[in-house]
Amino acid sequence: MKNTDFENKTILVTGGAGFIGSNLCKSLLDLQVNVICFDNFSSGKVDFINDLLSHSNFKLIGGDIRKVEDCVKAMNGVDYVFHMAGLDYNSSSSNDESTINDVNVVGFLNILTVIRESNVKGMIYPTSCSQSNNYKEFPKIDDMLKGKPLSPYVISKYTNELYANLFRNKYGLQIKGVEYLPIFDKTQTTYLSKILQLNINAMEQMLKEELIEEHP
Repeated sequence: MKNTDFENKTILVTGGAGFIGSNLCKSLLDLQVNVICFDNFSSGKVDFINDLLSHSNFKLIGGDIRKVEDCVKAMNGVDYVFHMAGLDYNSSSSNDESTINDVNVVGFLNILTVIRESNVKGMIYPTSCSQSNNYKEFPKIDDMLKGKPLSPYVISKYTNELYANLFRNKYGLQIKGVEYLPIFDKTQTTYLSKILQLNINAMEQMLKEELIEEHP
């Protein structure tokens, strides 16, 4: 896959002002992509994207994934979505169950629903094991059905997996999950680089599959 295959694509990064999201925005801009950063700045920081605001291919849209109308506005004219918005393992510990569900599940479902009703070609998102510092302890579905105690965060991530699978099978959407292993310390740039590369690789694979469908 050549870098030129990315050129002129318009890609939305939800949570684009977060630590991972902002660095993903930078990586995509290096690939000559038109980037839309969508964030409500509940955890994202303007400082993370300050150096991007003057870039001709960068656009910032303030909004909340919990509001469908905000998602519709952000996704206008978008080709692909990197869905990075949501409460991670650590930040979820300070929020109640309703907030975690609203952000991680309702927000995720809003993004999927808007994609289904738009011309967006595909979405990439962190899978259930991502952004957690105890991914080895994530239970299997069988354990969940047997009543193994779960945190609201784990429940929200598993629910997202079920919705992603539903939208793949029912609507034929291109949805790829990226599993971040090992989980990284945010001060370690090597791990950040690996995570960014995993997302870019997923994007490359999605573009390849699209070309195969268009030219079998």
